[in-house]
Amino acid sequence: MKKHTIKVFLIALTTSLFYSCGDELEIINPNRLAADAYYTNEDQAIAAVDAIYNTLIIDGLYQRMTPVIGDGRSDETKSRSPWAFLQQTSNFTVPGTDDAVGWCYEGYYITVNRANQALENIPLIEEMDEDLRGRLLGQAYFLRALAYFNLTNIYDNVPLVLSVPKSEDDFFPSNQEVTQATIYA
Repeated sequence: MKKHTIKVFLIALTTSLFYSCGDELEIINPNRLAADAYYTNEDQAIAAVDAIYNTLIIDGLYQRMTPVIGDGRSDETKSRSPWAFLQQTSNFTVPGTDDAVGWCYEGYYITVNRANQALENIPLIEEMDEDLRGRLLGQAYFLRALAYFNLTNIYDNVPLVLSVPKSEDDFFPSNQEVTQATIYA
C-alpha cells in the first residue's frame, strides 16, 4: 500500500511539472507603464513635461548642488560648514570620487532622459492641440539644453544623449561628446 501511494504521488508530481508551464505564468506588471501605453492624451503630455521640471529640485541639482558647485568656486560665497566638500570646492580640490560630484551628473542626466522621453513621445499623440504640443516640446528642448549647459559648465565635455535608450548598449554612449561651444551654438 505504501509503495502504491508513493508511486501515485510521483506520477501526479511528474504530470504537474509538465502541465504547470502555461500562459498563466506570463504576468504583466501593472505598476510599470510602457511609453506606448502612457502617452495617449494631453494630460499625460503635460505630466511628462512637469516631470522634467521636477528634476530641477532634486537634491543634486538646483536645490543644493548646482549653487554649491557654481557659487562655491567663486569669491561670492563663504561657508563655515564642517562639510569638507564645501571647502574643497572653494579650493578647487574636490576629488572625482566624491559622492557629491556624482549627484549633479546623475541628476542632470535624469533631466536629459525625461526630456528625451517627452520629445520622442509627445509628437506621437494623435488628438492634441498643436499649440499645446509646440509649447510642451519647446519646454522639453529648453530643459534638455539647460541640463547640458550646466553639465558642460561643471564637467566640461560630457556624453551627448539625444534619444531614449532602447537597449543595454545605448546606456553606454559612444565617444560623442558635447562641448560648451556646441551648447552655445
